[in-house]
Amino acid sequence: MRSKSADPARLRGSVVLVTGASRGVGAALARALHAAGASVAITSRSADALGEVAASIQRAGGECIAIPGDVSSASDAQQAVDHTVRQFGRIDVLINNAGICRYGPFESAPLQDFQDIIDINLRGPILTSRAVLPVMRAQHRGEIFNVASIAGLWGVPNLAFYSASKFALVGLSQALGRELVRDNIRVSYVCPGWVDTDMLKAFPAARLPERSTMISPQSLAELIVESLQAPVAAPKSRIGRGIAGLAKRLKRHSIPVYRSF
Repeated sequence: MRSKSADPARLRGSVVLVTGASRGVGAALARALHAAGASVAITSRSADALGEVAASIQRAGGECIAIPGDVSSASDAQQAVDHTVRQFGRIDVLINNAGICRYGPFESAPLQDFQDIIDINLRGPILTSRAVLPVMRAQHRGEIFNVASIAGLWGVPNLAFYSASKFALVGLSQALGRELVRDNIRVSYVCPGWVDTDMLKAFPAARLPERSTMISPQSLAELIVESLQAPVAAPKSRIGRGIAGLAKRLKRHSIPVYRSF
């Protein structure tokens, strides 16, 4: 059910850049944003799958460009922003969705797992956000939306590295939200629980909940789009008040969404 505060026309004609969009939540986001009337730029390391997502949106009459790249690379992150601006003229929303997960006991987990997770889950949002900020400042508006996790609100056993990366992403979001409010740039983040994507392949089957209790990628994508369609408060009225919590109920799942104003 759509929130009464959401305006279905708010994203119409906007330009949104989505990372990690070759499958799962990212691909669902690209399609949901197209359905909401946005032009979409998508990026991912999986070039073939990314191209298929873009082609499906184009066949449906939407504007979508695929920009293969690795968000943990500063040059690739900058290229994704530059290519989007060349194609569409601006970027209204950046959605940092790319993420990876590794499951295992803390003391025996390879340190390379930690580096890989931090590179994608934290370094990626930092690099793409830094690349997009000059564009949004020139526009005097914009939104950065980070896909975090419930594991970023409380630590999860056998997910120490993943939890650490998502806690850091939550902290980054909160700090940026306070820092950028005077620039009329909103910073939001969402903390979903179990989402039914390929990321679950990292978990032993015995550790997974029933699939019927999970959040579908489409449902999470719809929630994020609905949040983006919600009215934006005047930033000056929120300076110093920090991140405001907005819990949205979707089916049986209560998924916290936070926005800086």
